[in-house]
Amino acid sequence: HNLGIGRRWRAATPVCPAGRRPQGMLAPLALMLMCFVPSAARVPQLLRSLPRFASGVKRAVRARGLTSTAMSGSGRSFGGRPGAPRMPPASAVAASSLASLEGQLAGTSAASGAGATLRLFNSLTREKEPFVPLSGGKAVSWYICGPTVYDSAHLGHLRNYVGFDIVRRVLEDYFGYDIWYVMNVTDIDDKLIMRAHRRRLQAALDALDGESALLADGSPLAAAAAAARSALGGAEKSISEVMAAQRGLRETASATAGAPARLAASGALRDCDPKAELLSLAREFEAEFFADMRRVNVRPPTAITRVTEYVPEVVSYIEQIERNGYCYATGEGSVYFDTVAFAAKHSYGKLEPGALESLELLSEGEGALSADAPAAAADASGKRRPQDFVLWKASKAGEPAWDSPWGEGRPGWHIECSAMASDLLGNAVDINAGGIDLKFPHHENQMAQCEAHFDCEKWVNTFLHSGHLSIDGRKMSKSLKNFITVDEALLTYSPSQLRFLFLLRGFSDPMEYAPNAMASAAAMHDRFREFLTSVDIRIRETTPSPPPSAEEAAKARSTSRQAPDATQEKWGVEERALASVLAAKRLEVHAALCDSIDTPGALRALEQLLREANRYLNARTPATTNRPLILEIGRYYSRMLGVFGVTDTPDPERYSPFGVGAGVADGAAGGVDAAFAAEPLVECLAAFRDDVRQLAAGGADPQALLKLCDRLRDVELRALGVRLEDRPDLPARWAIVPAAELRVEAEAAEKAAAERGGVREAAQAKEAAVRAMRAVPAGQMFRPEHDARFGRNEPFSQWDEHGVPTHGADGTELSKGARKKAQKAYDKQNANQDS
Repeated sequence: HNLGIGRRWRAATPVCPAGRRPQGMLAPLALMLMCFVPSAARVPQLLRSLPRFASGVKRAVRARGLTSTAMSGSGRSFGGRPGAPRMPPASAVAASSLASLEGQLAGTSAASGAGATLRLFNSLTREKEPFVPLSGGKAVSWYICGPTVYDSAHLGHLRNYVGFDIVRRVLEDYFGYDIWYVMNVTDIDDKLIMRAHRRRLQAALDALDGESALLADGSPLAAAAAAARSALGGAEKSISEVMAAQRGLRETASATAGAPARLAASGALRDCDPKAELLSLAREFEAEFFADMRRVNVRPPTAITRVTEYVPEVVSYIEQIERNGYCYATGEGSVYFDTVAFAAKHSYGKLEPGALESLELLSEGEGALSADAPAAAADASGKRRPQDFVLWKASKAGEPAWDSPWGEGRPGWHIECSAMASDLLGNAVDINAGGIDLKFPHHENQMAQCEAHFDCEKWVNTFLHSGHLSIDGRKMSKSLKNFITVDEALLTYSPSQLRFLFLLRGFSDPMEYAPNAMASAAAMHDRFREFLTSVDIRIRETTPSPPPSAEEAAKARSTSRQAPDATQEKWGVEERALASVLAAKRLEVHAALCDSIDTPGALRALEQLLREANRYLNARTPATTNRPLILEIGRYYSRMLGVFGVTDTPDPERYSPFGVGAGVADGAAGGVDAAFAAEPLVECLAAFRDDVRQLAAGGADPQALLKLCDRLRDVELRALGVRLEDRPDLPARWAIVPAAELRVEAEAAEKAAAERGGVREAAQAKEAAVRAMRAVPAGQMFRPEHDARFGRNEPFSQWDEHGVPTHGADGTELSKGARKKAQKAYDKQNANQDS
């Protein structure tokens, strides 16, 4: 009313039959939105009013039959489907403006996703929160708990590292954040120490296996070897038992007469050097882990930290916590975090308050070799209470040791992450991530140590935890022996297919591994890649023609002929509909990714776009396909799959709406790298040309040339990752596919061909047997020499004058039924021969 809009509303609004003005007259509302600029003081009032405005708009939309596409402003023209009521331009502006304004002012995403704000599920608050980096800009600090490198990685590890690789890629490549991504490698750990001793003992047994003469039954060395195998097998033995078995084996071998000098010289029976063996084992499995990560396309960290390289920093870190009054040393040389002293000034138990009394979890946090496992209220080591956790462990026999002010020992599990993350990321971190099983006690204690060291209230801004990967209802883990290694998984599925398994679940959601789930993920990956392959092929088939030259146009006019047309790119109804779907699905993908990186929701929107685009492609020939629109869809699809880390698909970016390579200077698109990439293909085609010339010079028939073409298609090009498909009356269709996948296809085709060949051979053998049976004269068919051919197990002994049997092998006369059956077979044989 202050703007005089009320008078214009009354003048412009028709009166309903009931005397009431219709709700939701959107054009005046659009005018209000454009004219009304709220001051800061009026924002709360406007926020309270917006829901009423929004509900009025929605009622008007439903009353007028307007589509949701039109509401979002992304439909063709201002309406939705062909023939639907069209929204006036001002109304469309009003609807989209209202949705956007409501989302921006209220801090929530608009229904269409246009005003969505990135929110992440923070395990610390157990809520989805707006993600605001501590830098106030795009710089983000992220610490992720890396592997304990004592064994091979399995799918449970991929759940964590591929899952967070997806989150990281979305933040970096989609939202544009600059992430400093730090990953640790735990190479000092109870499991590593135990594995090092067991491996040393196994090496000694392996060396003795070649000395059979020394391992005679009943010999002392045979008994010592049996004891060593017992220490390695069955239930997990303590480190002292493994060391005792190793010592007994070495001492017995040394005292055995005739023990070859080379056995002692080889060092196979030497004592285990805990530090050297631990480092050797850790480096071996660390290299394997990062090789596995490269195979599944996990982006490498910005920085890698190893505990063995950070022991001095860990010691200094503990000393600062000690100076702040949050830890205590024991008489035996260990240092423990004082949870009571810390809780008096800070908050302890933020992540899992209910877990503080779990003795099982507390014991797991201390390690299998700890004297405190299982946890006790107090013990001889000087630990004051079960919740206190070790920062520095005094080393015992058989354990590696480093110097410290408290004596020789090694870092506790939790302190390593605090010290290394603080060294590179400082006194506050945007994101700390890891598996859900690390939530307590590891992440709880890691956070407490950092806050104790810096004497601050909050060290981590956002905690991200990946959900468990279960198999048959149980967490996949080495201890349960229910794991599938990365090697085993990659024997059946490609890295991108495995990635789709994790894309189909939110990073924080628990998930169940099952063959049908993996097959569904692989099938979706294949649909997406096949779609991009179809787009790639259609783009190649629709290279646009240049417009007619001035001379051609003039000549056409002088001869009254129509000038040749360039490829038509004007949008029709179908193009407008497809463009509307593209715009809507882009918004849906954006809204899903803003919703705590909801990749399942994003994939659903992408699959809906795929179906609509496929309908368009299937209804159009190459000549009638709108090249720029299809290219735009392909580029968007390729970009989003690239954001998710899926890289085994065709890349439409190499095309231009104006033709292959348009706008690229000569030589700029290829260069030396392109020449090297093309070399295998050039060699293949050169060899094919030589073979064709040789056959042609020798007067070969067309079948030989066709056989050579088939070999090029099925063997040489497949080895280079090119799938070539013949099409009747059309040019061959080709696509770039991973060579490994083509090998799998070729093996499957060979197997199917072999099976068909086996069936064919069996049928041919059966047909030959039938022909051989029919060739036997009816009067001879019951003779003993033909029993095998006719499948008889026992011969006959007597026959009538026609050769029909009358008596069995034992001389007993055949029954009337048997005689009748034999006569029927005789008559049939006669008939077959007559025919």
